[in-house]
Amino acid sequence: MGTLGASAGVTATGRGHFSLSSESFNGTVQLIDKLAEQSKLPKILVVGLDNLHLQRDNVPFWPNFIDRLQIATQNIATAAVEARFVDAARHIWRFGLSETIRFDNAFGPTTILTAISRAVSGDPNYLTPIEARTYRADGSQKPPAGKGKIAPILPSSSHLVMAQFERNLERLGTHVAAGHRVIIMETPIYPAFQQQLDAAPTRAVISARQRWNTACSKFGFYCVDALLIPDIPSAPWFDNTHPPEASWGAFIALEIQKAAE
Repeated sequence: MGTLGASAGVTATGRGHFSLSSESFNGTVQLIDKLAEQSKLPKILVVGLDNLHLQRDNVPFWPNFIDRLQIATQNIATAAVEARFVDAARHIWRFGLSETIRFDNAFGPTTILTAISRAVSGDPNYLTPIEARTYRADGSQKPPAGKGKIAPILPSSSHLVMAQFERNLERLGTHVAAGHRVIIMETPIYPAFQQQLDAAPTRAVISARQRWNTACSKFGFYCVDALLIPDIPSAPWFDNTHPPEASWGAFIALEIQKAAE
């Protein structure tokens, strides 16, 4: 599951493992709903929730354009009908921005160079010299060769659309009611910053955490707050939002085992 930017998976049922690297919480819920529609939803779901201090929120990237447009239109219309005009404007902006990024990813010079390189080499997994600096052959990201200064995480203003956040939690609740186990894990950030931000959370973070805690109790989710993972020489952090793979992976496995008991 990598860093669980947002993902859905199963461990004990033998029915497969689904993961969306760097996908938003919105995108994860959309994926879970789509799998449920096709009767392919695993019995145990592991959902990564971006640390609430980051206030990250984005539209789903994985559906096709028609589905993305339909999702955006529905979000905009719902916000407008409920007189949440700031939220409607946010949905419009995020849809336009994400589509611009997708276009650049699909038709930008780096993508075209990579496609040509793979066609010439005959290897679909070929990495260009630029890609090889960052990625392994299996697509996973390499840690930096040397540890640099960890950039600070500052208190964030409200970016989560709270009404949508609540609806996403309610949608996950319907899958619990249908007999699935839902594990929601808040992703860790650099421990010193986690402690600083926990000591003085913003109003947006307090509001989001109250909604999450309420949903965990109401719907019976197995919820896990962000873990404080130490930064030590044998297992260092290389940036402020990606913990050491071994430490984070072992914690995820343990929590999944506990939730499944």
